[in-house]
Amino acid sequence: MKKIILNTLFILFIFSGIDDIFSQPTLQWKSIFHNGTASNYLADMCIGDSGNVYIAYQAEGYVLRKISPTGSLIWEREYSAGLGLISEPKFLRYDQNGFIFISGDDYGVETLKYDLNGNLTWLRRFDDGIGFNSIGGMVLDSVGNCYLGVGHSAGLFNTKHYSIVKYNTKGDTVWVQRIYGSQYYGQIGDIILDKENNVIVTGVSNDLLLHPNNSARTVKLNGKTGEVIWNNFYYKPLIWNSADGIALGCDKDNNIYVGATFQFSNGNTAYLLKYSSSGELIWTGEYSNANSLCTVRDMITDSLGNCYLTGYETNLGVSSTDFFTIKFDSTGVLKWNNTYGSRFDDIPDQIYLDKFNNVYVIGSEAEVIYGIPTRTEVHFAAVKYDINGNQKWVIKYYNDSLKYSLGNRICIDEYQNVILGGVSLEGRGNFPNREFDITVLKYSQINSIHNISNDVISNYNLSQNFPNPFNPKTNINFNLKKSENVILNIYDISGKKVETLVNKKLSQGDYKIEWNANQYSSGVYFYSLYIDGKLIDSKKMILMK
Repeated sequence: MKKIILNTLFILFIFSGIDDIFSQPTLQWKSIFHNGTASNYLADMCIGDSGNVYIAYQAEGYVLRKISPTGSLIWEREYSAGLGLISEPKFLRYDQNGFIFISGDDYGVETLKYDLNGNLTWLRRFDDGIGFNSIGGMVLDSVGNCYLGVGHSAGLFNTKHYSIVKYNTKGDTVWVQRIYGSQYYGQIGDIILDKENNVIVTGVSNDLLLHPNNSARTVKLNGKTGEVIWNNFYYKPLIWNSADGIALGCDKDNNIYVGATFQFSNGNTAYLLKYSSSGELIWTGEYSNANSLCTVRDMITDSLGNCYLTGYETNLGVSSTDFFTIKFDSTGVLKWNNTYGSRFDDIPDQIYLDKFNNVYVIGSEAEVIYGIPTRTEVHFAAVKYDINGNQKWVIKYYNDSLKYSLGNRICIDEYQNVILGGVSLEGRGNFPNREFDITVLKYSQINSIHNISNDVISNYNLSQNFPNPFNPKTNINFNLKKSENVILNIYDISGKKVETLVNKKLSQGDYKIEWNANQYSSGVYFYSLYIDGKLIDSKKMILMK
């Protein structure tokens, strides 16, 4: 019994304390750029090979940009469909085989595949006939097959609603599955794969006879054949005006979670639906506020079925919006909820979960600065919560000139660096036709490093950690004879890297860093100091619990 209690306390300590080793983020670099003669808009962003950042944005067509971990441009590629069409990229994905996929729409849907050097491997266009084809999501499997969720809106007598497309690694169309309805509109909100590579899509659709109003429609298909496995509408007549499926999640048991916005006659409510792998509705959860309207923007799910949703609350009476972020567990219980805002218009765009189950939300925040004259400033707002919903920090950023920046994308790399993306309004052109530039920021949130001394040092030195053996914290000291790029890695007994404590440029001096090994098991570990990519020294330490 004693051992069980101690293990339980230990597990709780891991998940409650792991975030405390990180400090307030520090800006490492910012990259601001512009392409063409019109405003640029950030579509999507992801981390790829060796920590490189890939950015898809709209200029006079699609633009794909590759940036190094230090913020330098590696290459940039452009694509336009021509024919006077406005080509708008929407989604960007990096696969484990070293390829980058970008997809967007004009009236049809274009998908492009690039290699790591920026060479175009293939380009495909999907056009489902008369009307507008809108890409609602893209997902890749482990082999590199590409799946698209396409919404189709046309005239009253064109009954296509959803089109799901599968391309193989060569760009050949494997199958297309069309999900029909009886009216004229269908829009996909998200597409994912379950653990068996079945395809799930959700969005908004309707059926003239059974579901005359817009419903949250979720469909599961066989990933190999495209055959429909189940097709579910969720809607309550005479209660809701509309139900929109916004985002999807899947747990280790292939249960499916749908984050949705349900529209009542007097406002919106955030909803969460859980379906079994066979399509049975297991439970529904909701989040609403008596004094506000809640609209879901994004959702992410962990392997245990915990669901994290973000969106905005429209505060009645004052016409302002705030971020809301909520967590439901796998049984549908609301575990925590948080709001963030400035009393004006604040809209989140994306939610992100790191390897420690910390939650990040990125969006835009507006503030009115009273004075002569009174002005409105808009900036990036990125908020971090720990696993229990405690707010850990907020990053705010706006450009120096016009103080108008909109954030919409966030990524966390393997070193826990935070990369934010969005746009900033610059001074070119006359108001209101000034142009937006793409803005990418990188912040470090590594363990706190204490500079003990700036004395001149004759050589490099990595000291033995103290205490040693230790449980669960120990201190590592090292010194630098000049300003250098420093990496300090931790390895287990097999030589596998388990954590990077430092990855940044430091000035000359003595440094001390604390390593908290809460999440690791007892055993022998090694720590290695690299200066400008060269190994300086390695030492052994013992974690004893």
